Amino acid sequence: MKTKTMNFAITFMLAIAILASFNLASAMIIDNVDQGTLYPSQDTTLTITVKNTLNDDVDKVSLTLLFTEDSTKALQFSPVGSSEDSVDEIEEDEDEDLEFKIKASNNLQPGDYNIPYQLVYYNQTGSKFTKTGSIGVQVNSKLNLDFIASTSNPVFGEKGKINLKIVNQGLGEIKFLSVDLEPNGYKLLSEKKVYIGSISSDDFQTASFDVIFDKTNINLVALIQYSDFENNPRTQTITLPIKVYTQKEAISAGIKQPSKAWVIVVVIVLLILFLLYRRAKKRKKAKEKAQTLN
Repeated sequence: MKTKTMNFAITFMLAIAILASFNLASAMIIDNVDQGTLYPSQDTTLTITVKNTLNDDVDKVSLTLLFTEDSTKALQFSPVGSSEDSVDEIEEDEDEDLEFKIKASNNLQPGDYNIPYQLVYYNQTGSKFTKTGSIGVQVNSKLNLDFIASTSNPVFGEKGKINLKIVNQGLGEIKFLSVDLEPNGYKLLSEKKVYIGSISSDDFQTASFDVIFDKTNINLVALIQYSDFENNPRTQTITLPIKVYTQKEAISAGIKQPSKAWVIVVVIVLLILFLLYRRAKKRKKAKEKAQTLN
């Protein structure tokens, strides 16, 4: 009987320990992280929701974001103000929002990152508990595209080429980029839409179109479609001036060389005159010789 009582007591204590362990393990959780838009060299607000899933209230709840160095490099975020926020109490099955302001470093590449944290709280008997983990934050990329138009043989009435250089001056890659021309002042000899694809940060791609210019001083109007760093579709219409020259202006600007046709005509005329002159001279000599013999 004594043995059965001891076994029951041990079993009962183990059950309580297991339940307590399970209860404590799931006691306090990071239930949600609400992040504002964050760009390199700028700051944003993090609102972190801490939830109490214990069957009891907890006191002195504090959450600290750990901006420390790891084994390879310094964490590329820093707090704006305090890296800790706290509340006096979180009741059973309730939650509280804790706020932090963080800043991303100047050279931080767009992407997803983790920031370690330490959560400290006390139960109703005054025992202290510490929990560690990490939260995810996203660094976005500001769009900064530059467009440069150039031409080959921009002469009225002649075949030439329009080139559109697209420069990605932002920190993030853009994808699925296409250029769709809206012809005005020139006739397209090639497809009006060109697919380029991806352009990495600090890189460029060029779309070229074969045309015949039928106006001077025209505009390049194009619809640019692409996806940004977050795969959001973007559309942008650009208008860039293009100088198209008349034949006379092109010659003055050195774009075209003066026609050599008149030179050829002059040479031919002079050659004909020379041949006629020689023929007339021979006839005259023949005539004078005949008169001398008579």
